[in-house]
Amino acid sequence: MDAATSDGTDSTDPQTGPERDRVRRAGLGAICVAFWLVGATAAAPLADGHPLFGLAQASIDASPGWLATLVIETFGKLAQPLLVAGMGIGILAFGAALGAVWHRLPAAVRGRPVALGGGLLVTTAGTFVLAGVTVPAIVAGVTVLTTVPVAAFLALSLRDGTGVAGGGADASRRRPILQGLGVALVGAVGVAGATRTLVPDESGTDQPQELPAEPDASAGGSDTPAPEATDVTATAKRQEGTTRTATPTVTATPTATPEVLRRERMGQIRITEVDADGPFGFDFTGMPRTVTPAAGHYVIDKNVDDPEIDTDDWTLSVGGPAAEDAYELDFDDLTGHEESRDQVTTLLCISNEVGDGLVSTGRWRGIPLKTLVERAGPTDAAMDIVTRAADGYTEGIPWEYVREHPEVLLAYGLGGKTLPTEHGAPARLLIPGRYGMKSTKWITDIEVSDADHEGYWDQRGWSEVAVINMFSYTVEVSLDGGETWGRADIEEPPGEYAWRRWRHDVERARGTVDVVTRMTDATGTRQTSEETAPHEGGGSTGWHQASFEV
Repeated sequence: MDAATSDGTDSTDPQTGPERDRVRRAGLGAICVAFWLVGATAAAPLADGHPLFGLAQASIDASPGWLATLVIETFGKLAQPLLVAGMGIGILAFGAALGAVWHRLPAAVRGRPVALGGGLLVTTAGTFVLAGVTVPAIVAGVTVLTTVPVAAFLALSLRDGTGVAGGGADASRRRPILQGLGVALVGAVGVAGATRTLVPDESGTDQPQELPAEPDASAGGSDTPAPEATDVTATAKRQEGTTRTATPTVTATPTATPEVLRRERMGQIRITEVDADGPFGFDFTGMPRTVTPAAGHYVIDKNVDDPEIDTDDWTLSVGGPAAEDAYELDFDDLTGHEESRDQVTTLLCISNEVGDGLVSTGRWRGIPLKTLVERAGPTDAAMDIVTRAADGYTEGIPWEYVREHPEVLLAYGLGGKTLPTEHGAPARLLIPGRYGMKSTKWITDIEVSDADHEGYWDQRGWSEVAVINMFSYTVEVSLDGGETWGRADIEEPPGEYAWRRWRHDVERARGTVDVVTRMTDATGTRQTSEETAPHEGGGSTGWHQASFEV
């Protein structure tokens, strides 16, 4: 006699038996999670935070240094979106697995819908708190909004028999297909919606505001080309990490620009082919601007979702165990500070590979950090100046260094406007000559510490001093793979701590050209040809190379 269930289906048939029931239950579990993701994505704008972001951020902060380095070097800027998408897919898989083994759970668990519902509410609320939502009323509201789609789907599925074994053989065959399509559609909407919110929204009302004219033009001093540095001063400044970019081989920019026949970009190398006999300046198409527009400035940080801070509610606390007179400033105090200055400074990310684009030059406005610290009355015990951020990031700089370097700024402006959120609004640190990881964003506290402080990336094994590997005073170009070299023309720098654009004019017959570039600093130290990864010794090394057809 054939085995049969109460609805007449064959329990030994894999199309209608226990195996199909497991598939159906797995689909039900995955669809429940998919609806949860959709609900969370719908609630996220109200909460200003998404549970997936909270889970992803927690995993980032808990990751050991070697893992964080591996992921960053492998995926680069895609690491965070991929992590969020992976979290969503993982949650869907968890729901499917839970559904598949549901019938094996103790009856005491399966028979307590109120307890299960309560567990869902608590878990949902916890993920929103993890995402940075702290107002109880908002947490409660978005928790309910997120779980309503799940509750509605479960109620409907139980009412029409989707959640139990039944419905006949034909319905049993169709249901897994429909469930699969449902999971794919609803889950894609939830995961894609969460991942999409990683893209900055430029349409909001909380946009950077125009800043007034610089209070004292003489304070900045950065719009005037830097004086020529001697070998002695260059050596000292390189050891400190503040080597200036002045050069004895600068070239003024000619105004004539001949007809351009061809343009090509190879990483950070721009090749322009022209029909002309004379020089043609530095402002040809493809050459980076002298000062990078704020919208084009590179952005890298550890956050899945950057903190958005209302300047009306923000205050900066300056004090600490090694300060005698702690005080606070609001944003108006900062922007109206008499020591404010403009400073053109180049920032370079430590993750930048040789020739890549994680480098930009901005016109920043801020106040010397030493000025703010000195007002707090640092004692003889002062050791490190610790900057603390709204996202939990911390960084420490020796007080001795800060005291001797007024170019280290607490910046509140970029490109003539207040800082955008992605660049650390309301205020961030700016340290010329150091990789960007040292320049804390979203600062809320400046602490005068009496102990050595280990910063966020220091704890993960990265360079503590983070001095940029090389500042060029001359640039050489080889067109035969490094056999022979010629010196490039270098433009006057836009500021003392800024990059300089360079250009090399050549006449070549048609064919393949192997371009190699290297630089030398004022002490005669030449850039090493040894290639190292960005985080092995504190920044990547090697010569930039590219090949192209003329």
